[in-house]
Amino acid sequence: MLVESPIDAMSFAVLDRNDSRRTIYISTDGAGQVPNEFLQQSQDVVVAYDNDIAGKLMAQRVLSQLPNAVRKLPKAIDWNEELVNRFNWGRTSEAAMKYNKRKFCSFQWLR
Repeated sequence: MLVESPIDAMSFAVLDRNDSRRTIYISTDGAGQVPNEFLQQSQDVVVAYDNDIAGKLMAQRVLSQLPNAVRKLPKAIDWNEELVNRFNWGRTSEAAMKYNKRKFCSFQWLR
């Protein structure tokens, strides 16, 4: 599994959790340096770069070097945002911020 960043590797690992198979998650750290010799020996290579212009360009380059690889796109901009959206973590923190803002405003009013 090729992803752009370490946080995307960890996020995708959570989203893709499957105890029946072993998966290696490799972050290319946005540079696109890929261990081609190693990956050419692998049967299942998934290119899961971000869903933006840079991610799509890197994916095209890697797919041209590894023709048996497949592309997987997050619905969000990247896999970390996909994870946050899947578990509604963004909404939870948004609700907490609104609560804290109300609490702070009422505290200011009492002063």
